[in-house]
Amino acid sequence: MSIQFRNLLCIYTRYFTLSVEIIRKQYPEYIAACDQVLKRRSAHMFNMFIMRSSYFDEYCEWLFDVLFKLKDSIDITDYDAREARVFGYLSELMLDMWIEKNGYSYREVPVQYLEAKKTFQKGLNLIARKLFPNREKKTHF
Repeated sequence: MSIQFRNLLCIYTRYFTLSVEIIRKQYPEYIAACDQVLKRRSAHMFNMFIMRSSYFDEYCEWLFDVLFKLKDSIDITDYDAREARVFGYLSELMLDMWIEKNGYSYREVPVQYLEAKKTFQKGLNLIARKLFPNREKKTHF
């Protein structure tokens, strides 16, 4: 996992722990896959995938059941745009849990960015977030 993603997990440890507890209680058959994914140093990011509609339906049923239960446990009304993406960050790891538990095969393909990466601007905003934590945060450019 990227350093940025690991830092986000540290920020959202409480919510991440709650989601794992929901999985352990509601879906005990996912415990081994959950533990396996949490030990990895990589993950499938961006919530991008192509799969059969039957797999997609199966995945969404499980994913949104967990996320809606988590939503009932937390209040994000005072979060900025980045913090409010907590469900997106968690779901990126949950995809790997679902794949691992069900033993589905997958193939990774390169991702092409169609827009400029704006690396310099992102770097400046990272520094600004560290120096001025109360300033309005930009998450996407």
